[in-house]
Amino acid sequence: MQKIKTFFGQHRRGAMTALTVALILLVLAANIGLAWLTEDRVLLGDLTPEGLYTLSDKMIETCSALNGDATILFCADPDRLLDNYEMRYVYIMAKQLEKKTGHVRVETCNLRRDPTAVNAYKASSAVTISENDIIVTSGGRYRIAGASTFWAVGEDSKKGGDGGDKTEYYSFNGEYKMATLLLSVTQVSDPVVAFTYGHGETVYVPEERRGEVPAGALEASDDDKSSFYYLLVNAGLRVEYINPDTDDVPEKCLLVIMDGPTRDFSVGDIYSVSDVTPLTRLHTYLSDRLGALMLFKDPGAVLPNLEDFAADWGISYRDGYYLRETPGNALSDAENTGRRIFARLSDDKTNVARNVYADILDLGTVPRTVVADSGIVSGSWKHDGIGGSSTTQVAGYYGDFFSTSDGARPVRIADGTVGEAGSYAMAGLAVRSRLDTTENVRYNSYFFGAASTALTSNAYLNNRAYCNADLLFTTVRFIARTDAYASMELGGTSLNSPIPGGKVLKTVKLEKTGNTKYDKEGLKDGYYPAVDRAVQVTWGLLLTLLPVAAAATVGTVLLVRRKNR
Repeated sequence: MQKIKTFFGQHRRGAMTALTVALILLVLAANIGLAWLTEDRVLLGDLTPEGLYTLSDKMIETCSALNGDATILFCADPDRLLDNYEMRYVYIMAKQLEKKTGHVRVETCNLRRDPTAVNAYKASSAVTISENDIIVTSGGRYRIAGASTFWAVGEDSKKGGDGGDKTEYYSFNGEYKMATLLLSVTQVSDPVVAFTYGHGETVYVPEERRGEVPAGALEASDDDKSSFYYLLVNAGLRVEYINPDTDDVPEKCLLVIMDGPTRDFSVGDIYSVSDVTPLTRLHTYLSDRLGALMLFKDPGAVLPNLEDFAADWGISYRDGYYLRETPGNALSDAENTGRRIFARLSDDKTNVARNVYADILDLGTVPRTVVADSGIVSGSWKHDGIGGSSTTQVAGYYGDFFSTSDGARPVRIADGTVGEAGSYAMAGLAVRSRLDTTENVRYNSYFFGAASTALTSNAYLNNRAYCNADLLFTTVRFIARTDAYASMELGGTSLNSPIPGGKVLKTVKLEKTGNTKYDKEGLKDGYYPAVDRAVQVTWGLLLTLLPVAAAATVGTVLLVRRKNR
């Protein structure tokens, strides 16, 4: 020991130099290690007040029970993903799923170096996949989702006139979105959604599938409905086409859609017990198979038989009128028609329709939903109480899905006569609920009726400033019961809707900054997640003061010992 002391006493300057070098190397190693942990291993502790880096127990449980293995493919390198304000949290969530479940694997590719890396996931040559897209695949099935779909966007998001976009997010719904993507590619049931044709419906049929529909059966395969088609595909549904005049509803069908019929359905021989008609096929599907149906009808189409059928299931249409809104409650146009209406969602907790979008209302600032060229609907259960038996209780519930303001007026299409001002429903949701008292289990059939065919058009589904796509998506998921979280319970679970995700941002909205950075491709806009200020201060102090404190401590000890000598 004495020899060691003598050595350091004789080589004090060299020892101090070596200690300084060692301290510098320690700080560098700590920073390199921290970067290593945060970039690929995502082991950084979650200090965000929203818990953005922490998976919920329900998410872990859901993904641990997948019926197969899935791969989450990101289209950029990890460093670029972590530098992107939209992708960072999605990538970290995926890495945690990989670590904590036995069914998920995370991969990355670089589209800049290899644009052909994702060709296998393009449905056609017209499909484009960008760096901000996430591909979830299992076996031969895959789903593609853009980064922005993992977030809820507020209505004040806008194109900035100061040099760039400004996107303000209010909630991270990444868990729900990722869960639905994983479930949709791994579920065994291969659920079906069936579009009806043969009665003037406007339906999109991809070019490669045109042979599945008889020539001349479709009046129009409208590209304006393509977004609705792919919305259903992204909901985990396989699209099929049926003519109710001749075709039964497919066995695995969870949802039937009638989009813009212009010719009525036949009722057959009312005196024949054995006569099978299109409407009896649909009635059997709804009642016996607990199905779901969506009807989008133009207010100018008068279809008595179909409307009687809809009324039997709780939805009544008022033909021959378009709704006109007051200024400020509708998108303006050159003619100032007031027919592109800002829909009002119900905040009545007793409204059965509110169950579908309850979490959207919880966002505080609700993104706008635009309903164009709409007529009027209302509730109309013809059989009060519907009935029941000693072991079964059957009841019907109706709720206005969305409505106008109190100042809207109906305008008669035939002559332009303007009706009385008031609040009118433009879509409604009817639920036929059957309670099996022996098992205490409730079974529901759903009928969604809208007096507008524009709801399913690309013009409104593709506009991210509106909530149309998200609202329609969550409605499909809810009434088709394609996930385990859709229920009649008020509020549902945090995974009940694609909008909320259960992680509403508490303090700082995430947005694109004006900062820039230099990399291999040159100057580009930088993306930085705006987290809670306390998080920034905490990590800043840790990374800045700890090395200084360590150096000061070592220096103080050496000075004291030198003074004592």
